[in-house]
Amino acid sequence: MQSRVFQSLKITLPILAIVALAANIPSFAQEDNTDEPTNGEIKIGYGKALKIVNPQLAKQNWILECQGCHRADATGKVGEIPNMKGQVSKMLSVKGGQEYLSRVNGIAEAPISDSDLVDLMNWMLVEFDPDNIPETFSGFKAEAVGQLRRIPLDHTILDQRASLEVAMAELNSDK
Repeated sequence: MQSRVFQSLKITLPILAIVALAANIPSFAQEDNTDEPTNGEIKIGYGKALKIVNPQLAKQNWILECQGCHRADATGKVGEIPNMKGQVSKMLSVKGGQEYLSRVNGIAEAPISDSDLVDLMNWMLVEFDPDNIPETFSGFKAEAVGQLRRIPLDHTILDQRASLEVAMAELNSDK
């Protein structure tokens, strides 16, 4: 009799321990974002908001599709992977910048739907460079990004990025 009880405890206790641990591990689905509006918009200041249908999924897609190269804090790797922290939204203020962001290889080739990609891109702007989002920018749209991502950038990507960086620097010097 005692051995059956002991056997039962040997099986039950590890299961209870796993359940207890799992209950304390934060997940994207359980995050409490009470400061975020419930209508899928993230406030970015000056009375504007970018529509992000599912911020938790956008963050998860960042982790899965972007963070490996751009790092968790979007700082990239000097000379290899562009720093997006405090920089990425500046692209929206220069001619060709929005198109570049929609066609850059990591975006164009991400294995997610156009609408999930738009959520990811808008989330990325708000998360890593909210101060430089232009007042006139209302967010990426699935239809436009969907069309552009089907024409990924080619071998001229580095030249195109360099031209955009020059244009962004000129914008900063004009301020």
